[in-house]
Amino acid sequence: MIKVDARGKLCPEPLIMTKRALKGAATGDNVEILTDNPTSCGNLSAYLRELGISPEVSDRGDCTSLSFTVKETSANSAAEERAERCACPSTGYCVAIRSDRMGDGDDELGRLLLRAYLNTLPEVDELPSHIVLYNTGVKTAMEGSDTAEALARLEAAGVEITSCGTCADFFGIKDRIKVGSIGNMYKIARITAAASHIVYP
Repeated sequence: MIKVDARGKLCPEPLIMTKRALKGAATGDNVEILTDNPTSCGNLSAYLRELGISPEVSDRGDCTSLSFTVKETSANSAAEERAERCACPSTGYCVAIRSDRMGDGDDELGRLLLRAYLNTLPEVDELPSHIVLYNTGVKTAMEGSDTAEALARLEAAGVEITSCGTCADFFGIKDRIKVGSIGNMYKIARITAAASHIVYP
């Protein structure tokens, strides 16, 4: 039995601990991951699904258990490579939106500028491959915001949009994120590391 005790750990540490454990796993090994963080639990479940693993999820009272049996390791390695490729661009640039405002100074002006930037972005010759949203930047993808529609147009044009799940949880808006997907800091790190360059509006 391989046990990953991620209780008390915040995103992305539980995911990193799980990746390390799986690298040393053999076919037939039973794996149990323990986490007491709902965001981490969601991130872990999504990551395992990308690998073709459907864990058995059970509530332990003070934590959640995700358990599964490792299938053929070569198949798992191939699945992990596919998941890694999906998690980051091989070419193209990334736009990192770290605030719901553009620039420093007046807050109202900053929000107007960011909205104008996102509305203008679809008109440029080269679209970004990814947009990552973190800190108050996650609010730009929120239902009812004046920027969600612009982000939706970019997503429809093929831009992958990822919001930081920890940030969305912090602001209590996770269920109001309507554009793109909820990700984790590991995925954001992969995206930004692989991008040709990063634009910070």
